[in-house]
Amino acid sequence: NMSDSYTDPNGVVITIPKVDSLAERKAWFEGAGAPVQPDGYADMAADDAQKVSYDESVATNTAQIAEVQALIDAE
Repeated sequence: NMSDSYTDPNGVVITIPKVDSLAERKAWFEGAGAPVQPDGYADMAADDAQKVSYDESVATNTAQIAEVQALIDAE
């Protein structure tokens, strides 16, 4: 079983649930573990702290999905 946690840009500790398979882990990152876009995102300035935070979270999430996919491909 894999389980770990990380701190999101807002200082919230996100715990990745224990899962039995890489496919389940990948599905979590794509679903429940995906960053939630802040309200008004489309109208925020490029340097708005919430927008920057969200964009960084999306980049991290995308990297985590790619990492799990690489492990799946290697199985």
